[in-house]
This record gives sequence, C-alpha cells and structure tokens, in this order.
Amino acid sequence: MPIHRGSFGGAVNLLPTASVSSANQNQSAAILSGSVNAQGASTSVVFDYSTSATFATITGTVTASPSPVTGFSATAVSATITGLAENTTYYYRIRATSSIGTTTSGSLSFVTWHLIQYANGTPGAYGVSIPVGAGVAPTLRYVFMYGGGGGSGYAGGGGGGYRLREPYAFSGTNGVITVTVGGGGGAQAGGGNSEISGASFTTLTAGGGGAGSGVWGSNGAGVGSGDNPGYGGGTGVAYYNFKTGNPEQQGAGGGAGIGGAGGGGSSGPGINDVGGNGGTGGSAYGWNGGAGGGGTGTASNGSQGASGGWGTGGTGTNVGGSSGLVTFYYYGP
Repeated sequence: MPIHRGSFGGAVNLLPTASVSSANQNQSAAILSGSVNAQGASTSVVFDYSTSATFATITGTVTASPSPVTGFSATAVSATITGLAENTTYYYRIRATSSIGTTTSGSLSFVTWHLIQYANGTPGAYGVSIPVGAGVAPTLRYVFMYGGGGGSGYAGGGGGGYRLREPYAFSGTNGVITVTVGGGGGAQAGGGNSEISGASFTTLTAGGGGAGSGVWGSNGAGVGSGDNPGYGGGTGVAYYNFKTGNPEQQGAGGGAGIGGAGGGGSSGPGINDVGGNGGTGGSAYGWNGGAGGGGTGTASNGSQGASGGWGTGGTGTNVGGSSGLVTFYYYGP
C-alpha cells in the first residue's frame, strides 16, 4: 500500500503532568509550590493537603494560582493554606484535570513550626534572628523582661522594672532583633535597661532600678520604669549627736520593688536602728525578680523584698544589684 504524505490535524491527546516542589510554612500557614504541564489542554489545578501520608482523609483542597493553565510547557503554580495546627506533619499533592483526564502528582510533606524559648540573664547585647515563614510578620509570645537592679549605698537599691506582653508582633517580615540584658548596678549606681528592638519591631524596654544613695539615713531608691506603678523607696532616718553633730545611728530606706514601695527605716535614741525592707517583687511564667533591696541600719539591715531574683536591688552598704532578664518564645522549625 502506498504511503500518502501529508500532515496530521490536531495535537496528541495526553494527560497533564504535575509535580510538587516545596512548602514555605510557619506555625499556622504554608505556601505550597509545584508545576503543571497542561499538554495543550486547558487544565484546572488544585492542591490537596492532609495529615495522612496516604490521603485517606483530606484536610483541605485549595485552588492553585494560576488555574487553569494551558500550553505544552511546565507552568509554576502555588497556593496558600491557613488554619494549620502547630507542630504537625502535613502532606500535599497536586491534582491537575483537563478534558483528557486527571493526573495526581506524588506528594511531599512539611512540619509546621513549634514554640522555642529564648531566655537570657547575662548582661550585654545580642543579635537574634526570628524565622519568617509563609511570608508574614513573625510574633513573639510570652514576652517577659526585667531591668537590672540598682546598687545600694546606705539606702536600698530599687528593683528593675518589668515588661509583660502576650503576644507582641513585628510590623514587617524582618525578623532580626537586638536583645539587651541590663546589668545590675554597682554600688550607688542604677541598674541597666533591658530591651528588645529591631527594624520591624517596636522597641520594648524595662528600665533599670534606681541607685541607692550613699548619704547617711537616706531614702530608698525607686523602681525602674516599666508596666509597674512608679513605686518609690522607703523613708530613711538618721540620728546625729546633738553635741558633736556626728552621725551615730541610722535606718536608711529600702528600695522599691515592682510590687510595692520600699519600707521606711528607724533610728533615734533608744530605738532599734534598722534599715527599711525592700519592696516586693513579682513573677510571671515562673521567673521571679524585681524586688527592692533593704536599706542599711546601724543595728541591722532591712531585708530584700519578697520574690527576689532577677533585677533585684542591692541590700546593705554599697552592694550591687542583680542583672536583668529577657525571655520570650518564638515560632520556628
């Protein structure tokens, strides 16, 4: 039989081809990516996702962008899925459907992010990079910080102020921040500020506690700035020999804490000369601190405020305060 030369009319009828390539996820969302070759027929494209590796149950199905696709070459497609559970493995695949039929790609998986704790009580400045997933601004969770405690003189040092936030979001997708942990003040010196700052982060500061004065019988120092009220130090008193004019007895005031004002000292002829107690501190998420330091007394010193710890003022004569603290959680892989 002779062969008749000529051309075939119409394209070869082939199923579309599809493959998944990557996922960019965070704790609750993911951007899924892949590619589809429509093999010349208009092809609708969806992503399936599931917590089952076999897709025995499908958690959800979303339409890809673009969809439909056409042509004879691979077209990049993607879709964003939301409402995912934290720290969970999800599997995803593509289904591409044309007039010829449906092709289901192989699957890949990803794990949504979980909470990671950052906690630092060593004075200094530290660069921290918070992961960014699914193209959205990250968020810090359970933020708690103390400023450094003030050092005492005769009067007790003030407790470092505190900041407490849940949650605290970034304003953009730049997740780079600087964490500064305030040091405790030395003798008669205020504590250092603790701070979190960044290009896409509204600065959050917990002020250091006030410095205890070295003046005989002086008032206690105030608490550092923060979410606490502006508690002040206790009143100090001193007894001077009226003949010689020399100081003989004193009870300097206690420093303020984040939970209350410092106590007053006592002094005078026939009085037990005791320094004022420091104001109470406080706690959150298991971290204690921010107490005031006790003032100096000729007979005995006042006591450090209850819940002493991070950012607590110095107690006694010329004693340094304790360092501040910065702790928070963030989502990451």
